[in-house]
Amino acid sequence: MKKFLISVAIFISLVVFGFYFLKLPEVSLPTLTEMSDYIGATSTRKIIQKAEEKIAELPPVLSKKDYPESLLSVGGILEWTNKQRKDNGSLPALSQNSKLTRIAALRIKDMFEKEYFEHKSPSGVGASDIAYDVGYKFILVGENIALGNFSGDDGLVQAWMDSPGHRANILNKRYAEIGIAAEKGLYKGKKVWLAVQIFGRPLSLCDEPDYSIKKVIDEGEGKIALLDIKAKAYYFEIESMEKEKIKDIGEYNKKIGEYNGVVREIKLLSGEIKNLVDKYNSKVKIFNTCLEK
Repeated sequence: MKKFLISVAIFISLVVFGFYFLKLPEVSLPTLTEMSDYIGATSTRKIIQKAEEKIAELPPVLSKKDYPESLLSVGGILEWTNKQRKDNGSLPALSQNSKLTRIAALRIKDMFEKEYFEHKSPSGVGASDIAYDVGYKFILVGENIALGNFSGDDGLVQAWMDSPGHRANILNKRYAEIGIAAEKGLYKGKKVWLAVQIFGRPLSLCDEPDYSIKKVIDEGEGKIALLDIKAKAYYFEIESMEKEKIKDIGEYNKKIGEYNGVVREIKLLSGEIKNLVDKYNSKVKIFNTCLEK
């Protein structure tokens, strides 16, 4: 909001000019109290533009026993995950999201191809990085991964539930969506299953401020800056005419009238901008509060 404060400085400079021309009844400028209110109105913290990655550095879950003929399914993993949410706090079921599912599938593909089993690839790429790439705008995102031949979908989900960090992801009430992928492949010479859950809280759950309002505010600020230059030009002309003992009273009054006209325009525009700033900041506050829920 630094730009807004620059505008305030412009207004204050015009107040000084207003005091100089107190003999002109048409001059009506914002008071210092109004300026203080305006500064306060523009002090709201900026919109959070990038949600902080919340994926915990969890120890990977490995199957304790080997079930070579076991099968895993996306539907079964989802069913058992939502059952755990229901049985542990009556949490709402997670709905599947196609972009989160794509992230999960890409994570499995990358881990098999590069033979690693971590929340970050060897090059440092994680689920949140892929979320940006596929266009999933999130407030919060999390990941559970598991490797091995588990007894089945229920056995896999139970293994996650037995790990405090993974359990916290499954039972996190802030998550609303999930993407799941499970695939069997060759990992370090052995045929095993890799399973990934990607949890998400989408940004769409929060109403973003109308950024067009901010654009109008910036444009208005630019107009005020130009009007300030114009007012100063009139001021110096009037001052010059006074020093020359006002040879042409008609021209002198004309310049004063023009100066007053610009001042009235500035005051009107500043009032409009203040209203827009209040409206915009109100939306920002609501948006920020939603992000923190």
